[in-house]
Amino acid sequence: MENIIVAAEIGNAKLAVMAARKVDDKRLHVLAVETEPTPKNCVCNGVVCKPTEVVAALNGLLKKLANRLGASVVITKIYVGLNAHTLRTTPVSVSRSVFDGEWLTDDILADLEQEALRQLPAEKQVLEVSAVTYMSNDNVVAQPHDVTGGSLQVTYAVANVDADVVDKLKQCVAQLPACALADYLIAPKTTAELLTTPDDRQGCAVVDFGAGCTSVSVFVDGALKHFAVIPLGGQHITTDLITFGNLSEHEAESLKRQFGIKYADENTAKKYFQMADASDGTKRTLSIDDFKKVCVARLTEIVKYVMEQIAVCVPSDQLSAGLILTGGLTTMDNCAKIVTGIAGVSARIGSHAHWLTPDSVKQASHNEYAQLVGVLMQGSGGCVEIQSKKKKRSGFKNIFGRMEDMFSE
Repeated sequence: MENIIVAAEIGNAKLAVMAARKVDDKRLHVLAVETEPTPKNCVCNGVVCKPTEVVAALNGLLKKLANRLGASVVITKIYVGLNAHTLRTTPVSVSRSVFDGEWLTDDILADLEQEALRQLPAEKQVLEVSAVTYMSNDNVVAQPHDVTGGSLQVTYAVANVDADVVDKLKQCVAQLPACALADYLIAPKTTAELLTTPDDRQGCAVVDFGAGCTSVSVFVDGALKHFAVIPLGGQHITTDLITFGNLSEHEAESLKRQFGIKYADENTAKKYFQMADASDGTKRTLSIDDFKKVCVARLTEIVKYVMEQIAVCVPSDQLSAGLILTGGLTTMDNCAKIVTGIAGVSARIGSHAHWLTPDSVKQASHNEYAQLVGVLMQGSGGCVEIQSKKKKRSGFKNIFGRMEDMFSE
């Protein structure tokens, strides 16, 4: 039990917890999953805004998860994926003159990094820093130590997020009884690493369609160069349908799942959707053409923002492996075909099933759980403890035992 890892996803549409054991460095045995809808308006764009309700729901899920692991199991800490809309990498450049024969020590390079970090606004929290490029006299160099004169310019990719996002997450988990935060991890990064191969990383973008947010992570030349979170997702398509068609949320979700079929079927003889009878007995219809226009308009907007983030670091025609899609929206039929048509870049649905053992909970292989699996892959064990059972005294032994305890004080 000591090597069990527990992760939580705190999303706009769902709260989910998952427990797994690492079989080796490359595979997980997922033991249990628990999920439920996020309390309404309690998480906005990946940020906890009503912690009391989120804590209550999350605590209930963790208790259910612990019970699945065993009657005496107690979850003592969790890993959480950070996926807020202000999460992104920011390119920051600093430069320095290098005298002839001067050796750039590690201390000098550390000072340059700190100079770069001071350029970020005070309200930003730095999560990770990586040097993207070194340039000397307008030429790219492999290592800064190779520079012996002239000038050096270093461009860093600084992963950052609004500091209050992290504070709210920490405060939320701190309210869980007997459960601490093991760590928070950059969800777009862990998900992207989960779904890509070394060949993919020569040029690809991983797009995770969440309910309230869509993340995009861009790999170039084998390295993660940029990621960002866009505050638009599948829930916005649902909301558009509710508003446009005067539908219930259930009706809108049901129609959204059919969007991929209707999008591909241009020759369908059916021109209208027949809605269920309203409470007043009136029948309602929705034009399939109008339905497609509403869905395409919002999805086009999301993909447009995705492509703008990709363009920050690489032209889209240099994505040799194209777009790799995941998230709940990928359950829609023809999702990859639709995105390919909008983006002008080949897209395919990613899969993380190969990371899971055959005896893992089947639910864990679904795309909507890629984020949780990615976080689990980066976590370590020690998230649960076995609670020892105290033997109950009964009858005369119970009375005698209490008397014995009193006299021993």
